[in-house]
Amino acid sequence: MNIEDLNGKTIRAAYQMKMEKCDDDGFLRLEFTDGTRCDVIAGYGGYTGMSQDEYPTDISVDECDDSLIRCENVEVYDE
Repeated sequence: MNIEDLNGKTIRAAYQMKMEKCDDDGFLRLEFTDGTRCDVIAGYGGYTGMSQDEYPTDISVDECDDSLIRCENVEVYDE
């Protein structure tokens, strides 16, 4: 799944996710009304010298990573 695949979909639920035993929580799990789901992943790295901060940020969409867990104490959107 890629970013363009999200066009026209209706979000049923959204959850902030994280890696178990880590504080990396830049993952957004989206569940859609058509039954599909994906993870939106915020990332950084790969020094370019052209970034506002030291390393550039990026965003990607991928199949769900079932090793991720839901973040506690985060507002949840669920229709």
